[in-house]
Amino acid sequence: MDENIQTILEDIKNYLDITWEDPEGDKKLKGMILRGASAINEKSGVEFDYLQEGTHRSLLFHYVMYERSGMLNEFWINYKQDIIALQVKEEVRRFAENQQ
Repeated sequence: MDENIQTILEDIKNYLDITWEDPEGDKKLKGMILRGASAINEKSGVEFDYLQEGTHRSLLFHYVMYERSGMLNEFWINYKQDIIALQVKEEVRRFAENQQ
């Protein structure tokens, strides 16, 4: 994740329409990205590649947007079903692997 954070940072800045240079702002966003990825990975039980498109990447972008707005608690409320879906998908994948 760390080696790809600059790419993810640029993608999130684009998503958030941040077009100006702000090294301190970038540092804050990197922290949000790392915290968000860690929380999403932990809650879903999967170590995601956030360079790849998918629900996990979308959740990370939304996580950063909500945290940046000071509304992180609302993120967990609004995206609870998506997090649960990721958990279920991982459980099904693990079950299928154990059946083989």
